[in-house]
Amino acid sequence: MDKEWSAKTNVSYLAERRCGDISESLAYACSSWVLHFTYADNNNESAELKHFFQKHLLRWMDCLSILGKLGIAMNLLYKLESWANVSNSCC
Repeated sequence: MDKEWSAKTNVSYLAERRCGDISESLAYACSSWVLHFTYADNNNESAELKHFFQKHLLRWMDCLSILGKLGIAMNLLYKLESWANVSNSCC
C-alpha cells in the first residue's frame, strides 16, 4: 500500500501544473477568500457557502495542495465555522 502513495515531491507533474495552471490571482483567491468572506458584511450567505461546498470544495483543496498550502485549509475551515456559528446565533 505504501507504494501506491507517493510524496508530493516525488510527483513530477505537480510543479508543472502549478506553473501552467494556477495564476497568481487564483493562488491568492484560494488562500484568502475565507478571510475576505468572514470579514465582509455577509448576512444570510449560507446558500452561497452551500453551493461552494457542493460544487467547488475539491477544486479548492486541489489548488491548495498544488500550491503546497493544503495545511491552511483546516484553519480556514475552522474560521468559516466560527463565522457561521456567530452568524447563526445572532439571527
